[in-house]
Amino acid sequence: MEKSRFASHGPSAKNGASDMFEIVSLYEPVKIEHAVADILLISGLTGDPINTWSYGDICWPRDLLPQALSSPVRILSFGYNPSRHSNVYPDIEDSALHLISELERVRPVKITSLNKYRKALILCSDKPSLRRIPAALSGIVFLAAPHRGSSLADIANRLVRQLRIRLPRKFINALKKNSVELERIATDFQQIANQRNLPIFSFYELLPVRGRLSCFVDVVVDKDSALLRIPSEGALGVYTNHRDICRYRDCDNPIFRDVTRHLQQLVDLGPQHSSARVFLPFDGTPHFVGRQDYLQQIHNTFNGADNRQVIALSGEGGTGKTEIALKYARENANHYDYVFFVDSTDTQSLESDFIRLHSKLGLPPSNSCALNDIKQFLRLERFWLMILDNDNNWLALNWLGFPETTHGHIIITSRHREHTSDSRVTKALSTNPLGPMDARNFLLSRAGIDVKEWLSWETKAENVVKYMGCQPLAVDSAAAYMLAYGVTVDEYLNALTGRRVSRRLLSYRPNASIYKTSVESIIQLALDEVKKNPDAFRLLNILVWLDRTKTTISFLKRAASPQPRWGPDGQVEMRDPIRSYVPSDLVRLINGPSFHIALKELQSCSLIASGEMFEDGRSPGSKDTIVLHPLTYLYIREALPPTKMLENAIHALSLVIHAYPVAQAGLDQSPLRSILPQVCQCSLNCEYLAEESLDLIKAIEKVDIRVEEERTFAEITAEMFMEVARGYGEGSSHLDNTLPRWIKTLINSSEKAGLQARLWCTRLPLEFYSKGKFTDGCEAAAAFLRDANFSPGSKITSNDNAQAGFLRHMSVEYLARDDSLSDREEWEKRAKYIEAWKPLDPQNPSELERYAQGMGIRMRGKLAKDFGLFHEAYFSLKLFIEQYAKRGSREEGWAIGDLGQVVLELEGADEDCDALSDLMTNGIKCGHDQLIPELEARPCEVITQIYSQAIESRMIARGSSSQYDRDNVRESDTMFLEINRAVSILREGIFNPGRYAEAERKLIGLKDRFENMLTMGALWHDDQTRHFSVLAYLAQISHLQMDWEAAQIRWIETIDYGQLSVKEWNGDHYYIDVARYSLANAQLQAGGEPDAIIAGLDEIVHRLNAEVVTWNLGLGTFWLEYIRKSMTEVMSVEEIAREG
Repeated sequence: MEKSRFASHGPSAKNGASDMFEIVSLYEPVKIEHAVADILLISGLTGDPINTWSYGDICWPRDLLPQALSSPVRILSFGYNPSRHSNVYPDIEDSALHLISELERVRPVKITSLNKYRKALILCSDKPSLRRIPAALSGIVFLAAPHRGSSLADIANRLVRQLRIRLPRKFINALKKNSVELERIATDFQQIANQRNLPIFSFYELLPVRGRLSCFVDVVVDKDSALLRIPSEGALGVYTNHRDICRYRDCDNPIFRDVTRHLQQLVDLGPQHSSARVFLPFDGTPHFVGRQDYLQQIHNTFNGADNRQVIALSGEGGTGKTEIALKYARENANHYDYVFFVDSTDTQSLESDFIRLHSKLGLPPSNSCALNDIKQFLRLERFWLMILDNDNNWLALNWLGFPETTHGHIIITSRHREHTSDSRVTKALSTNPLGPMDARNFLLSRAGIDVKEWLSWETKAENVVKYMGCQPLAVDSAAAYMLAYGVTVDEYLNALTGRRVSRRLLSYRPNASIYKTSVESIIQLALDEVKKNPDAFRLLNILVWLDRTKTTISFLKRAASPQPRWGPDGQVEMRDPIRSYVPSDLVRLINGPSFHIALKELQSCSLIASGEMFEDGRSPGSKDTIVLHPLTYLYIREALPPTKMLENAIHALSLVIHAYPVAQAGLDQSPLRSILPQVCQCSLNCEYLAEESLDLIKAIEKVDIRVEEERTFAEITAEMFMEVARGYGEGSSHLDNTLPRWIKTLINSSEKAGLQARLWCTRLPLEFYSKGKFTDGCEAAAAFLRDANFSPGSKITSNDNAQAGFLRHMSVEYLARDDSLSDREEWEKRAKYIEAWKPLDPQNPSELERYAQGMGIRMRGKLAKDFGLFHEAYFSLKLFIEQYAKRGSREEGWAIGDLGQVVLELEGADEDCDALSDLMTNGIKCGHDQLIPELEARPCEVITQIYSQAIESRMIARGSSSQYDRDNVRESDTMFLEINRAVSILREGIFNPGRYAEAERKLIGLKDRFENMLTMGALWHDDQTRHFSVLAYLAQISHLQMDWEAAQIRWIETIDYGQLSVKEWNGDHYYIDVARYSLANAQLQAGGEPDAIIAGLDEIVHRLNAEVVTWNLGLGTFWLEYIRKSMTEVMSVEEIAREG
């Protein structure tokens, strides 16, 4: 049967065909010249050109279709023949190229097709020499074509692998569901079909394939995959399966009748060919990507309009205006009788091109009358398109009065946007950079990289186009350079980030380029324009030394306005920006009316953007943001002489210094989030200048002191860096390592003792605490205080004295302990050390000194907590919170966290005390908020509420508005409060087990956050111990819920983390012993072997009994007591069981 079917078809349309693909002629009229159309059938996955369309012996295109159509046609079939090349496995592009080769020999007009034709049509559209193929097309009928992949391909792939069937594997892989290659083809095809308004009808199946294989449980090609969803597409679902949708036994088959009806409509319609005379000097790039929104807007504006329509495409050079115009012209040439292109750069090019067109149109020779002849020609012809390229001054319309008609379509490309308001313009379009994916794909395609290798280069390519700002000309130039010099994407990226080499890359222009400018010349043209506005140029030279994507108008306004500072007398003063060494001309510029004019000028030249991010096209979320084009950023810096580099970098730094909030003593709670990146940029500027052998820190030291100022520029720079360092462990590790070194250098020659004391407050966390050297750091700070002269008789200010107080109160925490003293005696000794510091005028302390007093009270409370004196701790901490702390300050956050720990410890002791009575009766006042507990509330519930209020106030004040920001907070005081809140909820679970789930959810969130922080660098010691505690509290939840398996897993995780990750513990610590003891309890509760478990506990129990540690949220107190009682109960039960 099969043999007879193969023997019955006509000769191949390809002479001597011996390839794996072939076009087979199924039917020809007796007189071939009478054929009014060709119908080409293209099979799907490994489809045979005959069998695909056959029901038994009936091949419907050959046996049924010719008689069903009213017009004579030739019917051809293209398919795959594995018998000829059984060891060759093609992909979609292979088959598409074979199809193109065949189509150049025949003339298909109506097509029933799958993916191979779509790819072929795309390839034809990219090659001018092949454009006659799609131009001869009337339409397409799709029979369950898997535009977005098919589940059958996934099944076929498994069968190929498991049964070792010989099929084209690459072809099958490409047709898988959600195939990247297939999606790219579908998208490209949709664009072409949509632009040409190509008639398409798509059938889709509604029934699954039934058979012996259980893997066919659904339709092979679902509706979503079968439809293109474009305006020119019709669709119909048919009650059949994928195998029978293209096989019909007779003419009564309803699907056959529908297919025939649509084919007859396409035959009657005829091909969408164009007879237009096209006068374009060059083809657009064959690598054109994206821009469909522009093409669609042009199409919508011109479509159906009989009167004259003018579209103005405006944008900076290199943004692809000409390419968009050419793309539209090529794709829509069939709608016009004539398509013209005129270089309108200047009058000479205009006249030259009009003379050229005059000749090509065959008009009577007359150079002097060329323009008037063409005007007359266009008045007589109605259907024409004219592209006036690079008409920056609108010479054609204004100088030549062109074209003097009331009809026709005109596209003007121009760098200047001011002409777009011209009343003659029907539609004004402003060109933006490419989208990031389009720019990446353009780069890879233009660089000649095989599409199969794109995935391995995608990340590096994305980095290159990000540097290019996704500017089409820049991307094209980069790709051409790679292609010309055999440079890889990786090598180009490395060269681009190097000094001077990048300038050479930006100046590169391919020899065969149709463009007259390089990227460098485009930028220089924009700069020349900006220089006409001195304010705009001055502002630009400052912006390139600030963060490229995070500078805001609000930041600049803040930097040019008075800001609160602590004065030498310890009182608040509003400091003018000029006193922070901000240049007076910058202050006037930013605060004056010319500021927004300067911004508008920079934006009009595409050097900055406020509405989009150059590298990804997304909105920055606010019109407040000023984003510099990355090429601008790169180019302008390198174009400056060394002295100007340093001068502008220092002027930019002065803005950062004045804008940065002074959070010391809770002075300014403005969010740091938007300004901290500018400090990081200062560090990058320092490195950048060092490559030019320029030392930014030395330049800062050399800034002339102003006689009327009490601070040098070096000193106020150091003060700002010390403010930044207050957030230790929360920023970049690079800054944490760099800031102390810079600060030391900047204040080395300063005589202000307060700065030296403040430096020590910075050094303790950054140089000592981060490495676990707590006692060493505090003893060194105490030695500094003993040696320095902070006595009232010395030349110190109230501000200096307050800084000494802050250092004393900070460093007392980890001073070496006298082992001969009891906990209470040690606490009393340290309390006296705190009280030894006094304001210069104890009866009338300055505001800053009073805050230093409060910090002493807070530290006294914290030390009492650490030594287990919870009653004393409660009242000291509450006093600080209510009478000294600034609402929302870090110090308040840490004090609230400590207070909550104290309350939980007191509640865990299950004893009545004055502290708990005070809390439950009077509540607590935080800022202006007075919290009074409800009558039936428990202390832990009150503390949970206090924590929640404190956390929420910090989230709002510090700009953590989105859920993402809230889930990734790294501020130490906020995370400290979040951990404590989770533990207070855990304590609530003892009385209300339903609260365990909430505590677990919050702790898991914190655990994930610590793990994310770990991926960005090693955690600080405090964060390591907090991470350990979070793991321990999760284990406690499982333990308290008697989920012994989960408890054992979590205790083991806690122990492993403590031994391996908390570096200062060196694998052995009291808290690790508590976790081991808890693990043993869980093992016994789960029915573990008592003898084996207990045998390893003797040393642990001995150490827990010998060493008393009374904090870390109960690990050493109420939790340990709980485990001890539980162990006693378990051992008693075991003992009774043995005796019985």
